[in-house]
Order: sequence, then structure tokens, then C-alpha cells
Amino acid sequence: MTRTIPVGGRYPADARLLYQLVLDAQLAAERNSKPGLSSIAALDSSEAVRARGLAALGLIEGIDAQLDMPWRTDCVNAPRSCRQATFWMIHGISHGLGLEVHDPAQFYAGDRTFKVGDAFVIEPGLYISREMLDALPDTPRNRAFIAKVRPAVERFHGMGVRIEDSYIVTPAGVERVSSRAQGTATAAARRRGERPEHGGMPAMSV
Repeated sequence: MTRTIPVGGRYPADARLLYQLVLDAQLAAERNSKPGLSSIAALDSSEAVRARGLAALGLIEGIDAQLDMPWRTDCVNAPRSCRQATFWMIHGISHGLGLEVHDPAQFYAGDRTFKVGDAFVIEPGLYISREMLDALPDTPRNRAFIAKVRPAVERFHGMGVRIEDSYIVTPAGVERVSSRAQGTATAAARRRGERPEHGGMPAMSV
């Protein structure tokens, strides 16, 4: 289980936006993690929510916009790996749980669907820093991307959010076995007696 909490005890307004976006992405994957459903569809739903949110925040040029990545990848056969949104996500959203923290799950192979007995996590994240822009290769496409998103990157610089929960697939669906401790950033503010800040981004779902 992973939680992101503000060091100062309160979420700044921009951090709340990223937090809510990652939470919406986790909930989208959770809705698509049931017996017989595709684990790839669960991943797609989570990435779609985050891509739309990143575009709305000005951190990418568009949902399917591409980058020349700083690591080796095959943009022709795996175009998802070169999307601008992927640059800010960095890692996948799931792995199996068992005797080890990272254990195989049934959806790793075959038809890649969830099956009763699968134990796994859903852990989407977003991580924003200006140093990531500095790591990009100097290409025309990357220069255009940097010029377009730099103001938003400066706004969200140094902010990272990951929310991870553990699940088991049952005949009835999927059961979350870690506590739902996070809630929404706005709900957390209300619990502390704060007035939620306005101007936030609406919840996104798939």
C-alpha cells in the first residue's frame, strides 16, 4: 500500500489537482478489474484518465502526442511507450501479490484477463519535475514540447503522487483488501476543518 500525503499537512491547490487525477485513474482501473475483464483494458482506462487530465493541465500537448524519449523504446511497434503522457507516468499500474511483493498473477499470460484468485495492486502515479525536461534528447519535436509545457511544468515542479491499493478477484468481482485511507484531497481538507479551494478539475472517469 502506498499513500501520498503533504509534508506540511495540507495539500496546496495544485497538488490537490494531481492527487485527484491519480485517484480518478486508480478508480477507473478498479472498475475494470473484474473476472473475465482484460487487464490491458484496466491499464488503458487508467492511462486515459491521466492523459486527459495532463492535457487539461497543460502538461502535454494532446492525449496521443508523441515524444522522443530519453530511454530506448520502439515508437513504431509500441506507440504508447512514446506518448507524452507516458513520460509523466513512468511506471505501470499493477503487479501480482503473493509470497513476494512482486509475484506473478494469472493475467500476466494467456488471454490477459482477470481470474478468480488473482491478487494484485493498482498503483497509478504522476511525477512532474523540470529536470525531466532537461533529460529529453535535443530534437525538434522535443524542443516544441518543452516550449509548450514549460509553464505548466514550473507550476507543478517537484510534485509527485502515487496511490497504491491491494485487491483480490472474487467470484463477485474485485475486493479491495487494503484500507481506503486516501479519499479525495478535498474530503481530507474537510475532515481537517479546512475550506476546500475552488477552481479544481472535475473528476474524470472511464
